[in-house]
Amino acid sequence: RQDRFVAGASHELRTPLTTTRTLLEIPLTQGRVPADLEPTFHGALAANERSEHLIAALLALARAGQPGGNHPAVQAADLNWAVTAALEEQAPALAKDKLALTRPTGQPAAAAADPDLVLIAVSNLLSNAIRHNRPGGRIEIRTGSDQQTAWLEVANDGPDLTGADLDQLTEPFQRGTQTRLSGEGLGMGLALVQTIATSHGGRLTLAAREPGGLQVRLAFPAANPTPQAAPNS
Repeated sequence: RQDRFVAGASHELRTPLTTTRTLLEIPLTQGRVPADLEPTFHGALAANERSEHLIAALLALARAGQPGGNHPAVQAADLNWAVTAALEEQAPALAKDKLALTRPTGQPAAAAADPDLVLIAVSNLLSNAIRHNRPGGRIEIRTGSDQQTAWLEVANDGPDLTGADLDQLTEPFQRGTQTRLSGEGLGMGLALVQTIATSHGGRLTLAAREPGGLQVRLAFPAANPTPQAAPNS
C-alpha cells in the first residue's frame, strides 16, 4: 500500500512540475523577463528540473518495490558529488543553526546505484543530522570505499540515544520520542534511506554516539568491486 501511495503521489506531482517549468520558460524565451530577474528565473528552473529528476527517481523506487517491478537504474554514482550537492542545498539550515561541519577530503567512493536515488538518500541523511542536532553542534561527514562497498558516514551531536531502539528510527513516521504529529518533519527520512539502500543491495546502520547524537553509515555495492581471490586448493 505504501509503494502504491508513493507511486501515485509521484505521478501526480509530475503535472504541476511540468506546468511550473513551462510558465518559467515561456517569458524567458520571449524576452519578457527583466535582466535583473533572469538569474532568479534560471535558478527556479534548475530547482524545478532537480525536483522532476527526484520525483522520477521516487517513482522508479516505488515501482521496484511492486511485484514484477523493475529495479532502480544502476550506474556509477559518486557519493562525494552527492554530498557536495546536498550541502549546497542545506547551507541555509547549517548557517541558521550555527552548526560546524567537518568534511575531510573525500576518498573515491563510486557506488553501483541510481545517482538520483543516492542524492535523495544523502540529502535526507544530512537533513536529519541538521534537524536533530543541538544549536551550535557539529556534523561530521566521511566517504570512502573498500574492495566491495562504497560508503558514507554522517554523525551529529544531539540527544543521548544510548539504549534506544534505533531500528525504530528507520520505520515511517518515527522521530524518536516525538509523535508523528509533533515537531518538524514527517519522520520519513531514514525510512526512505533504508528503502533506497536495500533496493540496491546496500545497507543502512545506525549507532548511538556518546555523550549524544547519532552516527549513520550508508553502504552500497562498489561500482567497480575488486574480484575476490580464489581460495588456495
